[in-house]
Amino acid sequence: MGENTLRCLYMIDAVQRLNIDYHFQEEIEAFLRRQYVNSSTIPGGYYGNDIHEIALCFRLLRQQGFFVPEEVFGKFTNKEGKFNQKLGENIKGMVDLYEASQLGIIGEDILAEAGEFSGQVLKEKVDCIDNLEAMFVKRTLEHPFHKSFPMFTARNFFGDFHGTNNTWLDSLKEVVKWISICGNACTIERSLKFLNDIFDVYGTLDELTIFTEAVCRWDITAIEQLPDYMKACFRVLYNLTNEISSKVYQKHGWNPIDSLLNAWKSLCKAFPVEAKWFASGRGACPVLRNT
Repeated sequence: MGENTLRCLYMIDAVQRLNIDYHFQEEIEAFLRRQYVNSSTIPGGYYGNDIHEIALCFRLLRQQGFFVPEEVFGKFTNKEGKFNQKLGENIKGMVDLYEASQLGIIGEDILAEAGEFSGQVLKEKVDCIDNLEAMFVKRTLEHPFHKSFPMFTARNFFGDFHGTNNTWLDSLKEVVKWISICGNACTIERSLKFLNDIFDVYGTLDELTIFTEAVCRWDITAIEQLPDYMKACFRVLYNLTNEISSKVYQKHGWNPIDSLLNAWKSLCKAFPVEAKWFASGRGACPVLRNT
């Protein structure tokens, strides 16, 4: 991408949304660090005057751990702290402003106003734009990138208008095809991580009970009562396990589905026990250690 800042920002956004950014962490860190240093040392900052570019750069830098002040958006507000209504004509800018607002912290009034303003504009515009843009806007409002699991949302990326002007996407599509073919082992490892997060961080007791029962019955229809992130996790688990079993059966004439299901059942039953054990302050859980 050379020194084309905006194209580099697009590329980083793309690989993150495709959930392949872990292959390029050094390059991403180096580029964003240069952007942050430039913005800190050049008078007036280095963010330009385009709301789309500023919001995208702001989000990527904050995600990477570089604290960019909310005042970079001050140039778009009036004395009362309200955003210029004309900005609402820039749909991409509103999408990125909404995404940027998700990284605000308590007391950042400009970002709070940015979220309210951009969110309201997008809700009003969603029925007035073409279908491709509307789909992306709806997904952004329902599942902002910062609060989503990219491994579950990556499949939507190539259909989004957000990246349609990037000429390198056709080549990237071919890379992703190979990643999807060769990545089963990695997906299993990452599925374990997300299962652990669901049980340790996100799920309520009632939700975890339903989730575990669905796994034990291996019934995909049993997840309708669960929140979207749990549904997505179960579908990945369900589809991946069935796909692996099918491939093993086709190649070796033996179906490992029962063994795989028993492993998932044991793991899901062990996670709640682990949580209770650690909560009691008794150290490592023997049930999970032996699972």
